[in-house]
Amino acid sequence: MLKTINPGVYDELSNEEYHECAGLSASAIKLLLDCPARYYHKYLNPNTENKKDTEALLTGSAFHTLVLEPHEFDNRYVRMPHCPKNTKVGLALYNDIVDKHPGKIYLPKKIWSKVDEMHESVLQNEGFLT
Repeated sequence: MLKTINPGVYDELSNEEYHECAGLSASAIKLLLDCPARYYHKYLNPNTENKKDTEALLTGSAFHTLVLEPHEFDNRYVRMPHCPKNTKVGLALYNDIVDKHPGKIYLPKKIWSKVDEMHESVLQNEGFLT
């Protein structure tokens, strides 16, 4: 069941809590305005499978956390170096990281770099978070 909260600005609202609230996200509103049929299929159609963690969703969630919940970032995410799992060395490195960081979300280098660049851009924009 979706939670109901009063309209306002919530500094400590996590990304997960935000998406559990009743209402439309900015992305949902844009899709609804652009193509109501696609909106229905994505958000309302009971036959649609759960959305997959796409690169864009992972990037957006990590960026949200880094900018708006920086105190939670290291608790949720770990940087995953390039470690091809089809080699013994790569697989050993991957398994070592997974063993040391259970329950965390692993950010591939490509996503980590993008999130880091976006974060740096925000930090250079004085007044963005005020």
